[in-house]
Amino acid sequence: MSASRYSIVFNVGRDYLFALLIGAVATLVTLNIQLAMTKEALREDSLDRAAQYIADHLQIDPSGEARLATPPGSSSASIDYQTVFERPARLDPELAGALSERRLAADRGHRPGADPFFTLAFGERQIVGKALLTGSGDDERVIEVFKDETAPDLLIDKIVRGFSYRSARVLLPLFALVLLTGSWIAWRRMRPIEQVSAIAETIGPHTLNIRLPERDLPAEMLPIVQSVNRALERLDRADETQREFLRRAAHHLRTPLMVLSARTDSLDDSETTAELRRDVRELSRIISQLLQLNEIDALPHGEAVADLAAVGEAVRDELAPRAARQDKNIELTPPDIPVLVRGDPNVIEIAVRNLVENAIQHSPPGLTIDLRIGADARLEVVDAGPGIADERYDRIFEPFWSGDPHGVRAGLGLTIVSRIAERYAASVTVTAAPGGGARFAMQFQQAAVRLTDLDPAAVRASVPASLAHRRRREALDRAAD
Repeated sequence: MSASRYSIVFNVGRDYLFALLIGAVATLVTLNIQLAMTKEALREDSLDRAAQYIADHLQIDPSGEARLATPPGSSSASIDYQTVFERPARLDPELAGALSERRLAADRGHRPGADPFFTLAFGERQIVGKALLTGSGDDERVIEVFKDETAPDLLIDKIVRGFSYRSARVLLPLFALVLLTGSWIAWRRMRPIEQVSAIAETIGPHTLNIRLPERDLPAEMLPIVQSVNRALERLDRADETQREFLRRAAHHLRTPLMVLSARTDSLDDSETTAELRRDVRELSRIISQLLQLNEIDALPHGEAVADLAAVGEAVRDELAPRAARQDKNIELTPPDIPVLVRGDPNVIEIAVRNLVENAIQHSPPGLTIDLRIGADARLEVVDAGPGIADERYDRIFEPFWSGDPHGVRAGLGLTIVSRIAERYAASVTVTAAPGGGARFAMQFQQAAVRLTDLDPAAVRASVPASLAHRRRREALDRAAD
């Protein structure tokens, strides 16, 4: 995955988080604006009630002295305003003058009732108040109630104080819960797509019969998956057509090759005849390898198990005479305990035989080819040949690449090994041998059962057919003696 490409889940989660943060900030800002408006409304309501209270309870004595009568059961807020009213000496004279100037200016401009609330800047203080016009004629009065905006107001300050902190304590856990819920919903909705992606990763040249599931997919993804499934169906049909063509072509070539081989055997022994026979054998081998490749691709996915030691023994017994004719030796090192691996023993035998044949071809005369089988289901073929250059390690398993400058060899043997390893979820690697030459290693997956757990039929099936036939023949020979 590149640095600029992320999964759909990541993108959805990132956008959802971004939208949630914007929503959280917008909510807090909106609440604080609403709080400021509520604070202003509460202050105006407080001033209005105070002015109305004074207007309702203001009394003027015959001597002209004003006093505020406090009825029984009056609120503490009224007492506060009464205290201010009854002790005007405590009022700052400059503030009293500023209020008088504001009232006179209001009288010259418009009546206080038209714009009852006012704000007065007094030094560094901000005075807010209300002017209430009562009476008429000689009884007309202007009542002004005011307060310092920075002075404590028990009711308003109790609402405002810590509002943002309290809101954050409520909203942040709520937003976190919404985020987690949204993430879980996104993950749940994206899970079918992830499952489809995981299945798509398993589809390869040998698993074209697999189809992507269409259940529970969103409507936007369903056409894509359906198109991919239809493409897989077309590829599967084309692959089957190609396999059938190769199968028929190889079988049709075998008959004329057998006739050609029989005719070369009837020719006189000469150098040309020997070369012709070698060419016919090589052509027959190539046809057989093509058939093997075709059959490997069509192998069923069963639960067969193979005895790896028996496979090694079968290959050694089959190729030992050929190696001896070239003054070479095959040494088998079996495991200490039976090792069962996943796979058909006859197919695994083909892979191991190709590795040993490759070692025979490249090993000088007089040397030994080691066939080692470990208890960890690792099989190694080590030769003492010229080895393989590092830059060729990635190419030796490619079809029709043999590294032969003369192009005599078809280069299919190691390709067959790689295909068989892939079929049975094994791995095949090549490294330089310590004493020179090459070391080919196949790491198989061990079967979940032991040899003692198998019934007699399964034990027989775990041995390559060539070795089983040889053992039966030897048993018959011993019985005849």
